[in-house]
Amino acid sequence: MSGAGAERATGDAPARGPDPAADLLARFQWFCEASGRLELAYRQLQEETRRVDRELAEANRRLAGALAEREEILASMPLGVFRMQAGASEPINPEARRLVARFGAGPVAALLEGPGGTESLVDPDGRARRLQVTATDLPGGVRLGFVEDRTEIDALSEELGRLARLSSLSELALGVAHEVRNPLTAIAGFAGMLRRDPDAPKARRWAEAIEEGAQRVERIIRDLLVFARPEDREPVVERRLGAWIAEAHEDAEALAVELEGGAVGARVRGAPEALGKVFANLLRNAAEAGAGRVVVTAEACEPDRLRLRFADDGPGVPRELRDRLFDPFAGGRPGGTGLGLAFCARALEAMDGRIRLEDRAGGACFVVELPGRVDA
Repeated sequence: MSGAGAERATGDAPARGPDPAADLLARFQWFCEASGRLELAYRQLQEETRRVDRELAEANRRLAGALAEREEILASMPLGVFRMQAGASEPINPEARRLVARFGAGPVAALLEGPGGTESLVDPDGRARRLQVTATDLPGGVRLGFVEDRTEIDALSEELGRLARLSSLSELALGVAHEVRNPLTAIAGFAGMLRRDPDAPKARRWAEAIEEGAQRVERIIRDLLVFARPEDREPVVERRLGAWIAEAHEDAEALAVELEGGAVGARVRGAPEALGKVFANLLRNAAEAGAGRVVVTAEACEPDRLRLRFADDGPGVPRELRDRLFDPFAGGRPGGTGLGLAFCARALEAMDGRIRLEDRAGGACFVVELPGRVDA
């Protein structure tokens, strides 16, 4: 065959298609590259997930710590915190729950819905408590209400002010008593000489009136001196409360005195004469006010301290006297010097104690706090 024929034969042969093996190899290589990229992306995703998990765990730890700290703060707050929304209030700390348990959910909710400020509620024991109410608005129609029982705080503040006044008055009383006693002794002496004159009957009557007045002034002076120096440097002793009360009861024998609860086994510490006079004053005042019965109770209020309550069934203390009841010469009893309760406050102060009038319905209730304990 000639060369030209050979060329035609060659040109007439069909063209060859893509190589399946090469195509498969190319696709496999692409798959491997894609798988590698996917694996790298997966590993990066895993690392990112672990990083996010670590951050979430740390955030949760901080959140848990913040929540625990918030709960600790709420638990230690001396005021009740309430969440108020849509006319309902929810206590959110222990003090709030204590207030609800003490006064009831309804009265507390009424306080929170009111204008705020200082309000008063009566607890189950009949004692009026001073409550300070405030509120603040939060986003979303939520309000936080705060209720603080300020009864003891206000009482202590008033007590501090009263004790400061008594301290200055005691110095004045001491000076006045010493200055008055000397001329008074002379007056009483000359009145006695005048009364013994048999030739002057009218003068004897005048002398008797002078002596009676001098004796009354002498009683006032003695009370002033006792008020100014209530403890008189007596050694402190510990005795059963019943023994103290039995001796004090001699000054008010017509009064029925009962010891209830912890008072039966209570032991108190104080200066014998001064503390005896305090108890005698309280019982005598109750009897002279018209009470027929006094109930004495005792409870531990702090470690190694007692709170005694002397509750009588008399007419109670007039409201106009309550704010200055323990001030000298504030008493309204006829024939009294007005120093009895002032002495009680001074004497108890010298013995690391205090006294206050408890606001309650019916009768008077004096609360005495002083060192002591209740035997188990």
